[in-house]
Amino acid sequence: MWRLALRTLSHRRGAFSAVLATVFAAAAIVAACAGLMAAGIQAAFPPERLAGAAVVVAGDPSYRLPDDDPRDDDAEWANLSETVRLSRSLLATVRAVPGVADAIGDVSIPVTMLGGDTPRATGHEWTSAGLLPYELRAGTAPATAGDVVLDAVLATRSGSHVGDRIQIVARGAVATFRVSGVVAPAAGRTATAAAMFFTPYDARWLSGHPDSVDAIAVVPVPGTGEQALADRVRATLRGQSAVTLTGDDRGLAEFAQARAGRENLITIAGLIGGTTLLVGMLVLVSTMKLLVEHRAPELTLLQAMGTPPRRVRLMMLGEVATISVVATAAGTVLGGHLGGQLFGHLVRDGVVPAALRFDPGWLPAALAAAVCLCTGLAAAFFPIWRAARPRPATALSSVPQDHGLDRARAALALICLGVVGTTICSAMVMIRSAAVSVACLAAIVVILGVAVVASRMTKAMSGLVGRAVRARPRTIGRLALLNSCARPFGMATAILPIMLATGISTANIYLQMTQADQVRQVRLEDLRADQVITGGFGPGLLGRVRSVPGVTAASELATSSGFVESPYDPWQSEHGWPLLGLTADGAAGVTDISLTAGTFTGLRGDSVALTRQHAQELGRGIGDPITLRLGDGAKVDLRVVALLADRPGGEMILLPATLLAAHTTAGSPTQILVRAAPGGDPRKLRADLVEATGRLPTLRVSDGVGPSTTAVEQGRTRAWINYLFTGVIIIFAGISVISAQAMGAGSRRREFRLQRLIGFTRGQILRMVGIEAVVVAMVGVVLGTAAVAPILIPFAMAVNGSPMPPGPAWVYLAVICSATLSALVATLSPVWAIIRPRTGEREGSPRGRAVIRA
Repeated sequence: MWRLALRTLSHRRGAFSAVLATVFAAAAIVAACAGLMAAGIQAAFPPERLAGAAVVVAGDPSYRLPDDDPRDDDAEWANLSETVRLSRSLLATVRAVPGVADAIGDVSIPVTMLGGDTPRATGHEWTSAGLLPYELRAGTAPATAGDVVLDAVLATRSGSHVGDRIQIVARGAVATFRVSGVVAPAAGRTATAAAMFFTPYDARWLSGHPDSVDAIAVVPVPGTGEQALADRVRATLRGQSAVTLTGDDRGLAEFAQARAGRENLITIAGLIGGTTLLVGMLVLVSTMKLLVEHRAPELTLLQAMGTPPRRVRLMMLGEVATISVVATAAGTVLGGHLGGQLFGHLVRDGVVPAALRFDPGWLPAALAAAVCLCTGLAAAFFPIWRAARPRPATALSSVPQDHGLDRARAALALICLGVVGTTICSAMVMIRSAAVSVACLAAIVVILGVAVVASRMTKAMSGLVGRAVRARPRTIGRLALLNSCARPFGMATAILPIMLATGISTANIYLQMTQADQVRQVRLEDLRADQVITGGFGPGLLGRVRSVPGVTAASELATSSGFVESPYDPWQSEHGWPLLGLTADGAAGVTDISLTAGTFTGLRGDSVALTRQHAQELGRGIGDPITLRLGDGAKVDLRVVALLADRPGGEMILLPATLLAAHTTAGSPTQILVRAAPGGDPRKLRADLVEATGRLPTLRVSDGVGPSTTAVEQGRTRAWINYLFTGVIIIFAGISVISAQAMGAGSRRREFRLQRLIGFTRGQILRMVGIEAVVVAMVGVVLGTAAVAPILIPFAMAVNGSPMPPGPAWVYLAVICSATLSALVATLSPVWAIIRPRTGEREGSPRGRAVIRA
C-alpha cells in the first residue's frame, strides 16, 4: 500500500497540491507564532545599565483581584499599569543581608536638554553608573549640587564639553547644570538609551519622589552564589510588595514596557496560531472531502477487487502523511524566518519593546511541526474513514448521502446559534470594555455554525441567486445555473472559504472600527478643549495658563487605571477601571460629563466621582467611602463626592489630578486642557500659550483632545491582532477556493470537451464558468454577511445607537470585490488551461475538433 500511495501521489500532483499548500501555510504561520510565543514566555530582557548587579529588586506589579470569598485560592491576578516604586528605607534592609556588598538605589528620570537637536535622555544617580559599568573619559564625577555627567553619545549630539553649562527640562521645570564629566560604557558593553548622571540630591529632586527608588541593584560579596543571594534577599523582603530578579529577568526592572510587551507578544502569537490551526483544519477537511468525492470510482474499484477498508485507509493516510511531512518541514523552516520578520515589525510599531530578545531556539519549531503534522492527519482522518466504507448503491454518485451526518450537522449548528444568542444577550446587557472580545468570539462561533450546514444553505441560496440568472433569456446563464444546482457539494466547498473570509474579515475590521469610534466618541464627550498642552508639568504652569487672556477654563489631566478594592466589585476585569484625573476648579469648564448628584468643585483631596450605575452596583452614594488600588499599587481611601451620568462605553472613575498624577510613572499630569472664550482668535491664543509655557520644546500646544496613550497602545495591539487574524483567514480562503475550483474544473474535463464538440466556443465556456464563479462569490458573501449581521448590528446599536457600524463602506466593498476576483481567477484559470488551443489547433477547424474528440 505504501508503494501504491507513492504512485498515486505522482499521478495526482494537482489534486494533492492543495493539501501541500494548506499544510505548508499552516506550518509556516504556526512555527512563526510558536517562536513569538516562546520569546514572550521566556521574556529575555538582558539588562544593560544594571548588568553589574547579580540581583535586582523591583516593585511587584502583580495584583490579586478582590474576591467575594477571601479564602478562595483561585482568585484572578492582574498587572498594575504604572511603575511600582520601592521605599528608599529598604536599601538599608538589603545591605544587611549576608553576602551583600552594596545595595544601590536606581531611579530613572525622563529629561530633555535645551539647545542643539534637543536630545532626550534618562537621568540617574551617579552611584548607579558603576553597574554597567560606565568609565570616565573626561572630567570628574558629579561632586556638588548642579553637576552633571553626560555619556559620550549625548555629549557628542549636544556638542557639550566638560565645563559647559547646559539647561535641562524635567517635569516641566528648567534647571541649569555644569558638565563635570563625560562617560562611556566599558569595553564590550553597550547601552541603547542616552543617559546622564546627577548627584543623589539632584536626582531625588528631579525625580519628584525623593523617598522612593525605582529598583534596588544588589552587588554581591565576591564568592557569593547568585541564587543563594537571591533566596536570602527574597526571604528578607517577604511581606513587602517586591520581586527579586536574576539573570535576564533583571531587564524587567530596567525597561518599563517589558511586561506589557511580553503580554502583547503572547496574546498575538496565541490568537493567530490558534486561529491558523482551526481554519487550516477546516480547509483541510473540506479539501479532503472534495478529493475523496473525485476518487469515489477509484476507491470503489479497490473495494471490488477485495481490498480491505483498513488498507484503503492506510493508503490514503500514507498519501496525506507523505505530503504533510514534506510541507511541515518546509513550512517550519520558513516559519523561523517569518517569525523574525514579524517580530521586527512589532518592534518598529511599538507593540513590543526593542529590549526584548528574540531567540526562540529549535524547541518551539519542533513543537509547531509536531502539532501541525498531528492536526493535518486528524483533519484528514474523518473523510478518509468515511471514504473507506462507501455503499455500493451510492459509491459512484457525486454526492454520497448520509442523513445521520446531516442531522448531526443541523444539531451542531443549532447549538452554536444557541450559545451565541445567550452570549450576545448577556454581553449587550452590560456594555463593558470586554464586549468587543465577546462579539468577536461570537462571530466566529456563528460562522462555524453556518459552515457545518454550508451544503444545505448553498443549495437554497443557489436557487435564490439563480432567479436573477433565469431572468436572462440566454442559454449560457441557464446552463451555468443548472451546473451550480447540480453540484451543491462542490459549490459548498468553494463557498465555505469565501464565507469564512467575508464573515471573519468583516467582523474583525468593523468591530475594531466600532470600538475605536467608541473610544474616540467617549473621549470627545468627556473632555472639551480648544487647546491642549502636552508634556510633563511642574508646579505653577497651570496658573500661568489660566492668566493668559482669552482662557475661560483650564484643568490638568492625568490618566491611569486602577481597581476597586472595597467594596467588592464583581464587574471589574483584569484590566481594571480607567482612571481620569482633573483639577476641581477647572473640571466643569473642560468637560461635558453630566452629573446626577454632587459637584465637580468637591473633587479635592481624597475624593472620587463614580458613574451612577457603578455606584449602585457597589452600593455607594454621596459621602460614602470607597477604597481604590491605584496603578502603582498604592491603596487609597476616598470619599464619593459626585455621581456621573451613565454612557455606553464611558465607564470610568474620576479623581483629583494631583492625587492621580502622583501615582503614575510620569509623576505629574500629562496634559493641560484649555477652553477658550467664544469668538476668540485661536492663533493668538496658541501664541500666548506658547509664551506662557516658556517656549519649552518638551511642551506642545495642539488643537483638540486626542485619545490617551494607554488607549493608543491598546488600539495598536488590537489592530495588529485583527489585521494578522484577517490575513491568515484570507490566505487559507485563497488556497481553499483555488483548490476547490481547480479540482472541480479537472473533474469536468469531459463536460467541457463535449460542449466544444457540440459547438460551444471557448468564450462561451469561459462565460459560463464565470457566471458560476460569480454565483459562488455572491452566495459566499451573502452567507458570510448574514452570519455576522446578528453580531455587528446589536453591538453597533448598543455602542452608538445606530444599526450601521462606523467605518467606511469601501472596506466592505473591498471584501466583496476580493471574494469575487478570487473566485473568478480560481475558476477561469484552470478552465482556460483545459480548453486552451493546442499546438496547430484553430478555433472551429476540423483538426481542432478531431484533437478534442481524440
